[in-house]
Amino acid sequence: MDQMHRFNCSTILQQECGRRYFAYTPFSELVYSRFCNITKFRNYCLMHSLDVFRRYNIYENNIAKSNITEYIYGDSWNDLVLPLVNISINDDSFDDPCVQVNMFDLPSGNYHEVMFIYQPYCGDIWCGVNSAVPDFNKFSPWTCIPMRCKITIISISIICVIMSLLTTIANVVVIGVFLKTEKLRNNQSLYKMSIAFSDLIVGLFVFPSIIVTTYFSYSSSNLPFGYYNTIGFITTLSVSVSLLTLIMSGFDRVFAMMRPMKYSHRSTRKIAYYVIGATWCISSVVALLPILIPSVGYHMTTSRSLISIANGHAALAVIGIPLIMTWINGIAVYSVVKTRSNIRRPSKDSSASPRSRRRIVMEKKLAITLCIMIGVFTVCVLPSFVQQILGSAGLFRNANFAVFTTSEAFVVITFLSNSLWNCFIYNFRHTDFRERAKNIFCSKFKSNV
Repeated sequence: MDQMHRFNCSTILQQECGRRYFAYTPFSELVYSRFCNITKFRNYCLMHSLDVFRRYNIYENNIAKSNITEYIYGDSWNDLVLPLVNISINDDSFDDPCVQVNMFDLPSGNYHEVMFIYQPYCGDIWCGVNSAVPDFNKFSPWTCIPMRCKITIISISIICVIMSLLTTIANVVVIGVFLKTEKLRNNQSLYKMSIAFSDLIVGLFVFPSIIVTTYFSYSSSNLPFGYYNTIGFITTLSVSVSLLTLIMSGFDRVFAMMRPMKYSHRSTRKIAYYVIGATWCISSVVALLPILIPSVGYHMTTSRSLISIANGHAALAVIGIPLIMTWINGIAVYSVVKTRSNIRRPSKDSSASPRSRRRIVMEKKLAITLCIMIGVFTVCVLPSFVQQILGSAGLFRNANFAVFTTSEAFVVITFLSNSLWNCFIYNFRHTDFRERAKNIFCSKFKSNV
């Protein structure tokens, strides 16, 4: 606007004043008013910011001693707003858009603008400041954010801290219980420990990365070199391992229930080690591809909360294909459980030994636990998957995009919360797991006391 005014581009300036395409914040509306109708702008700011003028003695020392019209219609406006150079960016007066726009007319310093479009929780943010203010070195995008938005952002960060601690503790418990309990060491426990390790990564790195990413988004500092690739790799790795492990665990359950006589725990345990190793290797390759292929890459999500695959179609493929396979597996496991309904009454099967009946009951219990895990995983992941599809289809544009960024921030937390629930599922489904976890906690507590 200033360049059009200085270079006397009156026709273009008049067209822009008529369209007012960027007038979607109080600050930008006043910028238009400043260049399109300066008399209206001065009159509005003088009346609207009268308390600010009085606080800095502008009203009493200048306006009261002269005709007010001289400042609105004359050339003395710059003298009127000159004391604004003494305003601190931490002062409540700085949040006044009139104060920020009038700083543009200060004779010293350079003018700086900060603009965030479609911010989660906040919508559009746009502000300006003159470098001549006394504490300009403390100015950052965080300075421009309204208090209600700051409270929301801080609250979400606290939630992420809590989720990080709970996820880490829960998965350490899962790993500890399975490692220390011989009775629980079966093939399924190997898959569950693999999932627990991937979920532990989420608690140790992914949740904290949301706080770090949010902090740097609203600060004047830049993210460390290689941050996007490192966090993107870790996030993709943990998600891929969880999905692929659920798929492999489903195959193991279907085979165990459909071919119980051929299912050998020793042989299948050895296979499980190879499968888990292959799962981590494949997931590592998948997580490395965005780094090796620039057209895919990692980027910050629009909600400024998570580092994910930049290419929308690639992100959908990484999550969508394994997710659909997980559903197919879950349906297959559930169908096998239903068709083998006679295992609900093992005592009536005279041909089966007590050991065989116990094994059948255990296999059914493990299968149902797996179905519950797949169901909880689906509930956590599906909102993110659906939002990715809607976003790729271009259904969120202009005003609706602010809704998209806000919902995405909550969808991300819901998505990552899946890493927390498996411990509670095991605790609810298995008495042995619950008792062993309780004993570990009690022994640790007694040793500390």
